[in-house]
Amino acid sequence: MANPPQTTEQLLARHATYLPTHKPIAHFPADISAVKRMLIISCIDPRVIPEQIFGLEVNEVPVLRNVGGRARTAVWDVAVLDTLVDVAEVVVLHHTNCGATLNTDAHIASTLGARSERELAKYDVEGICFAADGIAASVRDDVAFLRQHPFVRKETRVVGFVYDIWTGGLERVDG
Repeated sequence: MANPPQTTEQLLARHATYLPTHKPIAHFPADISAVKRMLIISCIDPRVIPEQIFGLEVNEVPVLRNVGGRARTAVWDVAVLDTLVDVAEVVVLHHTNCGATLNTDAHIASTLGARSERELAKYDVEGICFAADGIAASVRDDVAFLRQHPFVRKETRVVGFVYDIWTGGLERVDG
């Protein structure tokens, strides 16, 4: 990364450069409930770009990104999307050298609790970080979490992978 943007103004300047090359993306069909989709849950880390990792084109597969690519954070979006289109498969993608391995749930809870205990009580902090068990274990946990969650249909296929930041390789992790 040469010089990542630090301000909204820098993003808007990049948008001005992009705008002349913009090509509209196809609209959803009138009956989007008939669309069968795959969905990827991935980490928000800018080094992990699922569209590149899996060779995807724009508008092929929706990607939910959050800290650590954790299913507990994404499950609501998975469920709501599944009410709009038929989410036939969910791919959980975690990666090596993840920042979520460098911290603890207790630290996150303590920091956020200092900002607002009342607001923190609304969230499940457990399982955001996964330093103790490792990345493959976090993928297994997330796959199992989605497979048993009441909002995720039993026929939805859930698979998991660890992406190696250094080699670009993928390791399938079964739940």
